[in-house]
Amino acid sequence: MATKTVYKVCAVALCVEIVLRAILGAYLGFGPWIFLLTFTRADGLFVGPTLAALLATRHQLSKRFLAGFAIAGSLALLVVALAGRSQILYGGPLMCTIGFSGLAILCGVLIAFCLQFEATPAARFFRLGPMRSFGKYSYGLYVFTFRSTICWIISLRSDSASSFRRPSCTPFPIWDCSRRFLRGCMAQL
Repeated sequence: MATKTVYKVCAVALCVEIVLRAILGAYLGFGPWIFLLTFTRADGLFVGPTLAALLATRHQLSKRFLAGFAIAGSLALLVVALAGRSQILYGGPLMCTIGFSGLAILCGVLIAFCLQFEATPAARFFRLGPMRSFGKYSYGLYVFTFRSTICWIISLRSDSASSFRRPSCTPFPIWDCSRRFLRGCMAQL
């Protein structure tokens, strides 16, 4: 597929995804389900191929170009932050629509910046041994703990405020052990 086609497809898909999340959220509410479905969290899947297409063509991205996207992503997150702390912490409607996209764009810009401008302090920081180790294992830990954490959050939201029940969809000790393991890894860094 041609590079320009990849850009267009990913840009359209990202816009459609934001609208789809808004429509589904309006009808179904912005509950924990929005964190579980691929089509509602595919922002990174659309930013990634765009970045790969740019880098595959050996296209040199200017700091001004990257700054434009960084501003767009930052503005999306600023709108979410100005709407209130609960938007970010508890996945409110703004975070679930434009916030996820803004975060994906900012992460894509950071990756592109570090790859294009290797002599910068940011690029050198992410090349440090501890950061590379963290990157190597962090996604695996995320995948390992994700299901149990979501189940735990769902069980907390479904319980009354006066009672606490451990998640029924996954054994609580698995969640607790993985959380302790993650904390231990972070302490060693």
